[in-house]
Amino acid sequence: MVSYVVIRKWRLSFREMFFVAGGKSLTEGLIFTGVLTAILFSPQFLLTPIVLGYYALAYSSFIALPLLFIDEALLWQNDRPTRQHSSAYFWALGFILAIPIRLFWGLVYSPLVTRFFDLPANGVAG
Repeated sequence: MVSYVVIRKWRLSFREMFFVAGGKSLTEGLIFTGVLTAILFSPQFLLTPIVLGYYALAYSSFIALPLLFIDEALLWQNDRPTRQHSSAYFWALGFILAIPIRLFWGLVYSPLVTRFFDLPANGVAG
């Protein structure tokens, strides 16, 4: 839903939405799982661009890929003028928008589902 609102409000194309998806992937790779952070500060830091590209590709496959099959102009608001922004702007936009999504998912949705379905807590068996 957030991606739809972003496409509608900013009148984004596939290319721009790809970079928004890349920004969203940074929240997982840098903050919540730390995989990108671990690679960046390890002896394998030269692999960071490959891992970053993997994350961006994985996220864009379900966030931006649908725009290859539908005309994104059908999702746009007609009354807003189009403005050009840099790719870095869209990376930052995706990163900023993904933080509240992740917080909602981890602090609200996950505990509710766990309680509703009476799921066991995640942990190491021992």
